[in-house]
Amino acid sequence: MSPSLTSQEAHSREALHREGLVERPTRQAVALVSLAILNFALKYLTSMALANALGITAFERYAVAVASVVFCSTMVELGLGKQGLRLMPTLIEKGRHSLAAGYWRFTVRTVFVLAALTAGVLTLMHDAFFEGTSSDEAIFLLPIVATVGVAAEIVLACGAAVAATVIVRVVVPLVPLAFVAWAALTMPAQLTPRTAILAYGAGWLVGLLFLLVSFVKACPRAVLRGPPSYESRPWLRGGIGFLGVAISISALIDGSVVMSEFAHVPAEDISIYAVCIETGGFVLILVKSLDKFYLQQISALIARGSLREIQRIRRRRATLMTSLCVLMCLGVIVAGKPLLRTFGEEFVRGHFALCCITIATSAWTLTSLSQWLIAFIDGPVAALRISITGVFAVFSGILILGPSQGLVGVALAYSVMVLLMSLMLASRARLTLSRLVKLAKKKKRKQKKRERELVAMERELAAKREQELAKKEREDSDPGAD
Repeated sequence: MSPSLTSQEAHSREALHREGLVERPTRQAVALVSLAILNFALKYLTSMALANALGITAFERYAVAVASVVFCSTMVELGLGKQGLRLMPTLIEKGRHSLAAGYWRFTVRTVFVLAALTAGVLTLMHDAFFEGTSSDEAIFLLPIVATVGVAAEIVLACGAAVAATVIVRVVVPLVPLAFVAWAALTMPAQLTPRTAILAYGAGWLVGLLFLLVSFVKACPRAVLRGPPSYESRPWLRGGIGFLGVAISISALIDGSVVMSEFAHVPAEDISIYAVCIETGGFVLILVKSLDKFYLQQISALIARGSLREIQRIRRRRATLMTSLCVLMCLGVIVAGKPLLRTFGEEFVRGHFALCCITIATSAWTLTSLSQWLIAFIDGPVAALRISITGVFAVFSGILILGPSQGLVGVALAYSVMVLLMSLMLASRARLTLSRLVKLAKKKKRKQKKRERELVAMERELAAKREQELAKKEREDSDPGAD
């Protein structure tokens, strides 16, 4: 251990080692990154096969429909799954099984009912708002997709992290890829946007069945079958706070594709933009996986008040992420055109948009941890405000620039607003940490002052005792003094 570490920092680091939250779980981080890369590869290959099989115009219907259902799923989940990741392990560990039983039931029921109602309302509103668009073609899948989203996080909270991650990252995207590959080889004429959407839904349905089996195996019996108790209002308030983290950049990626159609951007441009933003989002998938590793450490360090250790972790992460983002941006600049050509010759003209999107998304990844810091320290509502501001800014930019500038306008609106949002998050996180450092220093000064006062009091008491002893000794040595 370095001699430059203070005793508090050394204690914090040793505590993290004991809990397995520092350098020790490298295998966990490698597994998360590997699954993230595999997930990206499966989805990317599916998009590539569909773009070549359907053509650039028909591919737009599939891309917008899928983006719509994913975006809506993020909203109707209400952050309850992410809150469950923090809440359920605590309830189970403390033996509050009835609350844990109530939480998973409340979460699944609430999300499923809300998703079904949302899908029904959007379907009824088709003629008024969605006629001539592809935004609601997959909306009937919303209850399944949203339920899988929260179910996976509940299974993960019950301790079956590997099973939940493999199901969502591998099983779900593997089903549509297998169908598209089979259909393209055996019955290419039957492969349409509608059949591709059905295959996409089949993947989520299979994932839901696997998650059900995993949940029954992983969930403690008292939580699975025990009598539930509910705290619905606090759970909803807490979940909506975590929604701020959920609707950040991930929702922007899907939401910007949907908004492009509402901005009346040409179908060919939307297809190219969907491919570009999926390609540029590769670095984001890696960072989200790694951040799960870092957030465990930071959460524990915030509870201990080890701010210097938090800053050390941020610097180490920034070094790693900067190298990764620079490599990603250089790769897109150099090999972007050949990569886009694999989707079809028409996609090559999206190279400039791909470069802009990749640079903006890379900037976001460098500051993505800031959003969690704000949520942990200032509360999730503060993160929600920033996320809503960013979403509104990006969507407004697309509606302004999309109709006149097409693909380039949408890409610039996304890129500029995401860059500004990244700067805002970084600045807010810096101020938040600075405030905590000042509070910690102030607390330390008060503690030192108190220690000095205690030392002075002890010295004063010691001096009085010495005087009393000296006086008593004089009285004992001169008994006739009185």
